[in-house]
Amino acid sequence: MGNVELIPFPEWLVLSGFHPSGTGIVDSIPEEVPVGTEKITAPLSDHLAGGRRHELGRVAERMAAELLERSGLIVLDRNWRCPRGELDIVATDGDLVVFCEVKARSGVDYGGPLHAIGPDKIARVRGVARAWLSERDLVGCRVRFDVVSVLWPPGEPARVEHLEGVF
Repeated sequence: MGNVELIPFPEWLVLSGFHPSGTGIVDSIPEEVPVGTEKITAPLSDHLAGGRRHELGRVAERMAAELLERSGLIVLDRNWRCPRGELDIVATDGDLVVFCEVKARSGVDYGGPLHAIGPDKIARVRGVARAWLSERDLVGCRVRFDVVSVLWPPGEPARVEHLEGVF
């Protein structure tokens, strides 16, 4: 079952000058934004650009890991990489190995965080998960693929939702 929390914007980020609204971003060059199996074009300022977008992703992953730990999961790895790609969070939930994809958005104009997970992303995460399991001689163990969705509209608390067994 899903866990949902409203988390206010971290004070330390406000003090550093970062804000999820993308304040100070003037670049309006469009970028491809995946929504389900389609792609749409949106201004960079709608989805944060450069370092600010990356920072929002890192903060969202930290929020996700903290939510999972408060829910009783044990985080084993964060941002694990191999030639096939990256796993955001690997955790255990009892006897399950849980591979958790974290998706963050500042709004839903171009689809919510879950819309960014299409068939290609699912296949890539599954392939990287196999590599993670193989490296640890855990092939054949029970696994689950979860998503933590972080929706963070400008000036509002983040809505962090843990969805189990999404794919």
